[in-house]
Amino acid sequence: MLPPNKETSLSDAKDMTRSEKPEVPTSTDNFTHEEVSQENLTPQKQKSLTSKFAWLIPIISLFLVSTGLLTYYYYEKNINEEVLNLQKAAEEAALDGDYSEAVEALNKAIQLRPDYEVLAKDLEEIQLAKSLYDEIDKVQKRIKEKDYENAETQIFQLKEKVNVQSGPLFTAFSTLIDSEESSMKIGMIKQELDDITTIDALKDKLQVIETLSTDDGKEVKEQILTKIVKMTVDNATAELEENQFSDALDTVTKGLEYKPDDEQLLSLKSKIEQEEIAFEQAEQERIEQAMEAAAREDLQNRTAAVEVITFETEMDEYGDVYIYGTVRNVATRGISDVTIYYTLYDADGLYYDEGMAYVYPYQLNPGDQGSFEDIVYFINEEVTVEIDNITWYLH
Repeated sequence: MLPPNKETSLSDAKDMTRSEKPEVPTSTDNFTHEEVSQENLTPQKQKSLTSKFAWLIPIISLFLVSTGLLTYYYYEKNINEEVLNLQKAAEEAALDGDYSEAVEALNKAIQLRPDYEVLAKDLEEIQLAKSLYDEIDKVQKRIKEKDYENAETQIFQLKEKVNVQSGPLFTAFSTLIDSEESSMKIGMIKQELDDITTIDALKDKLQVIETLSTDDGKEVKEQILTKIVKMTVDNATAELEENQFSDALDTVTKGLEYKPDDEQLLSLKSKIEQEEIAFEQAEQERIEQAMEAAAREDLQNRTAAVEVITFETEMDEYGDVYIYGTVRNVATRGISDVTIYYTLYDADGLYYDEGMAYVYPYQLNPGDQGSFEDIVYFINEEVTVEIDNITWYLH
C-alpha cells in the first residue's frame, strides 16, 4: 500500500485529469517544464516515458546529419557550377581575344577551387596566348616600320612556339601569324621592286606573291606585271632597233606568258613581225641590187678597167711617129700587164700599120695611173693613130 500522501497526490492527479486536459507543449519551455515535472513521476512512469521517446533520438540524429550533408552537397554543387561558368566565360573571352577578362575569370575560379589543376592549366595556356598576342603586336609594329629582317626572325620564332601547341585557342594564332607573314613578304617585295632590273628576278617575286591571297598581294602582283611589261617593251624595242627580230619576238613572247592579253605587248609583237617581213624584203632587194652591182663591177673590171687619160702622137723630122699617153685603173681590183693595141691609118683613112705598147708600172692598184709609149719608124707621111683595144690581167 502506498503512503497516504502519495495517494492524495494521485487522487489530486486524477481530479486534475478529470477537470483539465493538458496542453501540448509548443515551445522549448514546455519541454523543459515537462522534464522538470518528470521529477515528480514514479520510476515506473519515468521509465515508461523514456522508452516512449528513445526511438526519436536516432531519427533526429539522422535528420540532422542528412540535413547537414544535403546542405553541404548543394553548397558544393553551387560552387562547382560557378567554377564551370567562370571556366566557360574565360574560354569564350580568350577565343575572342579578351585575355585580361579570361585571366580574371580563371583567377576567381581558382579562388573557389584552388586544387583544380585544370584551371591552373587553362590559366597557363591563356597567359601563353596573351604573350603570343603581344609578340604578334610587336611584329605588326616592325612591319609598319619596314623592319622586315627582325619581323621575319620574330615570325619564325612565333611559328616554332605555336606549332608545339594544340587546341582552338592556338589555331587562331596560326592564322594571325600567316597573315603577318604575308604582310611582311608583300612589304619586302614592294621595297625591292625599284631595284630589280631583270625579268627573271621579277618572275621570282611574282611566284612568291601568287601564293598570297590578300588584297595587298593582288595589288603588288599588278605592279610586278606592269613592270614586266615595261621591261619587256624596252628590251624588245632595243633588239628591234638592232634588227634582231628573232630575239625581239622571243622577248615579247615571254612577256605575254605573264600577261597574255596586254595590248601593248600584242601591238609590239605585230610591229616586230611586220618589220621583220619588210626587212627581209628589203634585204632581198639589197642582195639583188648587190648582185647586179657586183655583176656590173665585174663586167667593168673585165671590160673597162682601164681609162685612157691622155693619148698623143708626134712625127719627128726623120718621119718616125712617137706614140705616148697615160691610163688609169678604174676597176675595183688591181690589174697588171696592161697592153695598148693601136692602128695607123693614112690620109685617106686606109689601114697603114698596127702595133702595141706596154703600160708601166707593170701593176696598177685601183685608182693608180700608168704610162705607155711606142715608136713607129719611117712613116714619112701624115697618119692617124687610134687605140683599138686594151688588155690586162685582173687580180
